[in-house]
Amino acid sequence: MDKNKYLVLLPGIILAFVLYSLSQGFNNIIGTELLGFEKSPISTAMIAILLGMFFGNIFSIRESFVRGLDFTQKNILKLGIICLGIQLKPFEFLEFGAIAIPLIVICIVSVLIVIKILINKLKIPRNMAYLISIGSTVCGTTAIMATAPVIGAKKK
Repeated sequence: MDKNKYLVLLPGIILAFVLYSLSQGFNNIIGTELLGFEKSPISTAMIAILLGMFFGNIFSIRESFVRGLDFTQKNILKLGIICLGIQLKPFEFLEFGAIAIPLIVICIVSVLIVIKILINKLKIPRNMAYLISIGSTVCGTTAIMATAPVIGAKKK
């Protein structure tokens, strides 16, 4: 294997880690220090996305960072979601009762149907509408970030 192929990813991976660390710090300051919660109710992923949007609009991102950032979005984020899923014990979701799973499926399907109708009425771009619907029904910003590469969403 050519290790230089992987070394070019390192600056972007480090930048993503720095942004995550800043996001976690802001999350702790806002949630625990300012709002007084024991654990912050704010999503670190949401703060990371907002920081990325803020810094991305102020500074131009060098090509050397873009490759690593794309790698973290496409691979490391998926690994993180898998690790979150592993935290659930096998069949733990069944403890919520037989009504929970059908209710979740009904909610997801109904939101997707409503979004499909709104796509036509409001002339929302299809990929944007699907990202909004997945984010609304599944788990928010993390779902949007994981779904974006799958549907070929543009970074804008």
